[in-house]
Parts: sequence; structure tokens; C-alpha cells
Amino acid sequence: MGASSNNSRWRIGVAGAFVVMGIVSLVFALGILLGTSQVTPVFMIALAGWFASLIESEGDQK
Repeated sequence: MGASSNNSRWRIGVAGAFVVMGIVSLVFALGILLGTSQVTPVFMIALAGWFASLIESEGDQK
């Protein structure tokens, strides 16, 4: 167990946090979409999820 193992665990933890945040955002967006007539918050949440996935994919490429 060296520094690379700790770095790998840290990256897995961050990726897991992004997954959880994405799922919560999706559920929240679906709740707003189905429960109200306001679509703007859904688009804002979708945009935030898209941006978070870009950040996550950039980290995978390094």
C-alpha cells in the first residue's frame, strides 16, 4: 500500500460522490418535472449534471 493506492482510493471516492450527486439530482429533477409545471429548474439541474459529468470525464482522462 503506497501513495498510488491512496490516490486510487481518493479518486474512487470522488467518483462515487459524483454518482450519488447525479442520482439525487436526477430524482429531484424528475420530481419537479412530474410534480409542477415549472420546467426551468429541471433544465438548470440537467445542466449542472452535464457539467459534473464533464468534470468527472476529464479526471478519467488524466
